[in-house]
Amino acid sequence: LYTQLQKVSQFQLLNYNGFGKILKKYDKVTGESIKKKYVGEELGRYAPSLCDKARISNFIDEVEVKFGNFFLHGSVSRSRQALRVKPEQMHGTWMAFRVGLALGLFLHVLMKFGFDYDSNKLNNDYPHWVAMLIAYRAMLFPVLLLWAFSLNVFVWTRMNINHAFVFELNPHSHLSYRQLFGLASYLTIAWTISVLLYAYHYKFPSVSVVAFPASLAAFFLLFLVNPTKSFHRQSRFWLIGVLFRIFTAGFHPVAFADFFLADQFVSLAIAFKDLEYTICFLSSSNDGTHCTDPAYIAFPIISALPALWRFLQCLCRYRDTGLAHPNLVNAAKYSTTFFVVIFQSLDTVRRGELHDHNTWTTYRTFFILSESAHFVYTYIWDNKMDWGLWQRQPKPPHSLLRSVTVYRPIVYYLAMVNDLCLRLTWLLTLTPNAFKGTIHPEIFSTILALLELFRRCCWNFLRVENEYVNTVSLETYTMEEVPVDPAIVATAINEDPSVLVGVGARGGSAYFHGLEHRTPLLRQLTTTGEEPADGSRLTFARSRSIT
Repeated sequence: LYTQLQKVSQFQLLNYNGFGKILKKYDKVTGESIKKKYVGEELGRYAPSLCDKARISNFIDEVEVKFGNFFLHGSVSRSRQALRVKPEQMHGTWMAFRVGLALGLFLHVLMKFGFDYDSNKLNNDYPHWVAMLIAYRAMLFPVLLLWAFSLNVFVWTRMNINHAFVFELNPHSHLSYRQLFGLASYLTIAWTISVLLYAYHYKFPSVSVVAFPASLAAFFLLFLVNPTKSFHRQSRFWLIGVLFRIFTAGFHPVAFADFFLADQFVSLAIAFKDLEYTICFLSSSNDGTHCTDPAYIAFPIISALPALWRFLQCLCRYRDTGLAHPNLVNAAKYSTTFFVVIFQSLDTVRRGELHDHNTWTTYRTFFILSESAHFVYTYIWDNKMDWGLWQRQPKPPHSLLRSVTVYRPIVYYLAMVNDLCLRLTWLLTLTPNAFKGTIHPEIFSTILALLELFRRCCWNFLRVENEYVNTVSLETYTMEEVPVDPAIVATAINEDPSVLVGVGARGGSAYFHGLEHRTPLLRQLTTTGEEPADGSRLTFARSRSIT
């Protein structure tokens, strides 16, 4: 009640002051003097609730007094301090409980199967444990990605990085990091309960072991498409829309959220392969041995899908903007993934035919060359394009960094080293026999995938920060005012309404995105000659285009 009264008081004050400022601006432009009349007389006659501040204040004081009398021995000051709790603090305890419960259950799962694996009990107690590992891993990585993104949002919020603007989210209804942590904890609890039911499946002899991962997958799907208003329906449906645009890449204009999520999928390539394997295993009449056949063509296709989506998005950006750089250059970067997947698959098939996994084939040589080119390409792109580092500057405040940064300089240097080391983990796949007998290949693949997920989480911090600095921060805007003909502005907006993002203070002025993409429009606007009689001017905000 106290919080709602505070909001009503703020709403009243906001509207009262806003009405007064509008009249003040009107008086200044027209030279008249109507503010005193309307604020003092007309407003009190037609909207008395905006003028009656004492009524709301009395209600607030009454709540403070009664709360103090009942709970704080009559202390009004302590009552006021206790009642004025921030909304985030009000839900912090419940969120901490859910997060603690989720992490506790997850730790229990890791300890149980870790001890069983160390004592060689897995093969005896769980004959299909490898298939179950792959099935549950396919559903775990998206949940871990949600945890990572929640951490990203937490840091962006603390660092005052307006990620909602960057992702073009509704500023009034987008999810906070607390809500994201809550969703991640719910899904983690569901995942761990399903895994624990499988771990103790011998207590349910009438239930098939495949029913546990299958029911979890069904729950996750229903959770996403749930039509009710529970669990943030608006945000879930927004996510479904982004997923649809990614899966049908090439047919839609590409927004920042589209290619950002597609980049996350690039790091989740193993989850897509696991999902395909799970479907194959659950639908097979035998034990699903053909699902891991080296010649099984579905694996390389599924592995290349995320890179293919990003490749098509880059081509779509080139089609819409006509800019070869950075769009075609970025597309070439993702095309290197295709060569990596092709040569790796051919090498695996060839060594399978020879029944000797230690044999060095020609395909492996091409795989190493393509993977090396992919590593160099992506590492340079991460630092120079995605993070905006390694820029040529006359006198940079810090070597290799931008002139405008949000984090401390040490963060960027650590990110460079971290990205370098984690992008080189593919070298470990060249010597799998070095771990033979020590760790199972699927567990080894899981560890590598977790390292890639951690690298992507670190990449997210700087990627959104760089986009924020280049497109949102006023310090990096280059503002230009040019005389325009209002008729031409109206025509330009009618042809492409997406360019308009705000209205300036001066008459007829407007802010436009992506001026570099509309050079003909700029020439048309600036060749009108003299400044219009009404003083209309157009304000352009130059900013980096998304890649």
